[in-house]
Amino acid sequence: MPTHKTLINAHLSMLWPTVHQDILNQCNQLDGVADGILESPNPCNYNADGLLCTEAQSTSCLTSTQLQTLKIIYSPVPDAVGSLVYPKMQLGSEITGSVGSYFSGAVSPVSDWWRYAIFNDSNWDAMTLRPENYTVASGLNHFNIDTWEGDLSAFQNRGGKLLHWHGLADGVLSSEDSPRYYEHVSQTMGMDSEALDEFYRFFRISSMSNCGSGNGATFIGHQCAGTASSQQAWFRAAAQMGPEVDPSRSSDVPSSFITVPT
Repeated sequence: MPTHKTLINAHLSMLWPTVHQDILNQCNQLDGVADGILESPNPCNYNADGLLCTEAQSTSCLTSTQLQTLKIIYSPVPDAVGSLVYPKMQLGSEITGSVGSYFSGAVSPVSDWWRYAIFNDSNWDAMTLRPENYTVASGLNHFNIDTWEGDLSAFQNRGGKLLHWHGLADGVLSSEDSPRYYEHVSQTMGMDSEALDEFYRFFRISSMSNCGSGNGATFIGHQCAGTASSQQAWFRAAAQMGPEVDPSRSSDVPSSFITVPT
């Protein structure tokens, strides 16, 4: 596995639009419509090898090191024994501003958490981060920062109602982590999706970035569709009154709504 030092000069900041277009060329029509939107990144079996620079090409292409970096970004993060630490970055999120920040070659501010909360060493160098360190951090779990509690029975018993949504082009938090959490709750509580529907509903928002923007449904109710009001109505009404779709729209087409099923 390459070290962080190996990849420090392999960032792709100016090449993400090229990568994104290559992904669309391979996968945009998997849903039957060439609209620049990946309805779901999961069916896309993306192969980036075609972007490798040749002797006759030096722009709009990737060096071998950059190609290696790209493949790592689109792969899950494992710990020292190969167990999953965090899912891969999902295809389609690569043109968001957050991706340019996180994969720019600069050290993330999150390094301070490792430096002071995990290692308690002001001289710790983020370039020395290794897979085995993830196990150390998970074991400490300061302030329950993992937020991976699978038993929501106390919340359910208080009459709580949870609307959980995630944009499938989120460049900050991998959208593959939300289905993992939903399944974690399902298995921990021994409830299938029909039973969970009574208090917990999960929506995947196609081609939406982190909390908003993106090429797809950028507004999911904050401004005009009354998502908060829908949740209040669900809380006050019978269990079967929970939302079945999340009314969403593109900022470019204010009058057109996209309904995203659970």
